[in-house]
Amino acid sequence: MSIIRDVSTELNKLVQDRATLRKFGLTMAAALALIGVAMHFVGHHPRRAFWTWVVAAAFLFFGLVAPRALKGLHRVWMGLAFVLGWFVSRIILGAIFFGIVTPIGVVMKLAGKDVLREKIDRNAATYWIPRESAAEDPKRCEKPF
Repeated sequence: MSIIRDVSTELNKLVQDRATLRKFGLTMAAALALIGVAMHFVGHHPRRAFWTWVVAAAFLFFGLVAPRALKGLHRVWMGLAFVLGWFVSRIILGAIFFGIVTPIGVVMKLAGKDVLREKIDRNAATYWIPRESAAEDPKRCEKPF
């Protein structure tokens, strides 16, 4: 799987109708306004907070009045989101595999467990596991579980 092919496929499926672009503009405005509040009151950077609010106001204006103007910015933003998602999903899956599945497998191997019955028995005529046949009761087929 190629990152370029995966991201371009996702970008081709990207919905950019008026409602989606409006939602994007309003969400960005709200997020930037909150960041500005944090910068002003927590970080004590009023000048940076002011310019963050200016950008938030621009997003709010375009989100309400002309959402189509945000189309290019929305495409770039979502492209970055798809790239981040591509990397993060692989990192998380790798961490789960090497952090959970692999140690369990090593412990089971050291304990001598053979859950899949993979040991080769040279003297075995067959690997078929005989099962006791259940009574041929038609009601058993109605609720198998």
